[in-house]
Formats: sequence, C-alpha cells, structure tokens
Amino acid sequence: MKERIYLKMSDSNYQKLIRRVNYLGSTRTNVILMSLFLYQDSDLTEEQVYDNLTEIDFDTEQHEFYFEINSYFLTIFKNKQRYLFSLDEYLAAFLNALLNEDDDTCKEADTKQPKIRRVYHIDESLEQWLSSFSEETGIVQTTLLNYSFMYRLPDYQKRSNESNKVKKGLFLTQPSLDYLQSFEDYSVAEIIENHIKALKGIAAT
Repeated sequence: MKERIYLKMSDSNYQKLIRRVNYLGSTRTNVILMSLFLYQDSDLTEEQVYDNLTEIDFDTEQHEFYFEINSYFLTIFKNKQRYLFSLDEYLAAFLNALLNEDDDTCKEADTKQPKIRRVYHIDESLEQWLSSFSEETGIVQTTLLNYSFMYRLPDYQKRSNESNKVKKGLFLTQPSLDYLQSFEDYSVAEIIENHIKALKGIAAT
C-alpha cells in the first residue's frame, strides 16, 4: 500500500535537500525516505509541529510537491502522536526540523554526482537482506549504500571466508569509491558488508 503525501518546505531547506540529492546522485524521494528511516524514532511535540509549519508558511518562496511512502513508513508515522495535525502536516514539520539541524557530516553538492558501476563479491545473506529491505522501504539500494558511506563506522570486522559470496553490481558515486578504497587493512567488499550490517542494525532497533 502506498500513499501520496503533499509536502511543503521552506526554500532554504528545499535547496539543502536538493544539494544532498546531488551529492548522493539520488532522487528527492529517496533522500527523504532515507531521512525518515534514519530518524524514525524521533518525535515532535505539538509546539514543535506548529512552530515548524509556521516557519514554512512564512516563507514566501516555499516549495510544494508530492512524494509517495509505502506501508513501512505509513505504519511508523501513523502510529506517532500527531495531535490534530494531518499526516502531511506532521511529515512537513518533521522534515523541516531535520533539515534545520546543522549536520556537517551530511554532505552536499551543487551539481548531481554521476554514478559508476562496480561489481563486488559480497556475503549472500547480506545481499539478500539489502535487496529485501530496499523493496520493503522503497529506498533504492544505491541510496542506502551511498548515504551510509558518508559516515565512518565505530569499528570494522573482517569477513568470514566460510560464507557464501555472490556477485553484486553497485552504482557508486566517486566520493563513495574514494571512501571504500581508503582502507589498507580491509577489502572493499569487507567495508561494504560492514555498512550493510550497520544498516541492518538500525532497521532492527
């Protein structure tokens, strides 16, 4: 089940969103869904919803557009305390609050980054989880991984030689490739597997 969401956004936050889309070589909807996934445990008070909507409404250059969310996100956000606000209003306020935060680790670009296809051999069970989770959330695998590669993990683990490996084609931005090739003690496939495990851990919480 999918639902079409009508979204309003201030011009400054919309430009910030587009610069993040450019950096990831992604789409507006995928970056929004990725943000909702990462911050799904956050909540807004009634006052915060009102204040964020007021901020948007006062912007004479605000942007209005639609995007779709599926049952994964509908279940999460329809169960949140939304007070008397509609789902559209709550999500507009929620995203405005996220974009207002100064997150220096979330990188941006003025022009859209091209993506380069690379093929790696990765653990079969992790590949299956990534494919399944991408389908469940509607976030394409490219965005899940390129977004994840913006952040270094607290620690990394070596892979098991006993696990079954499968070929996996990935479309990566140049910054992602640079990151993956910056490790001396781990193979690129091992770094990818560590990041899939990190995403899996977030999804399980």
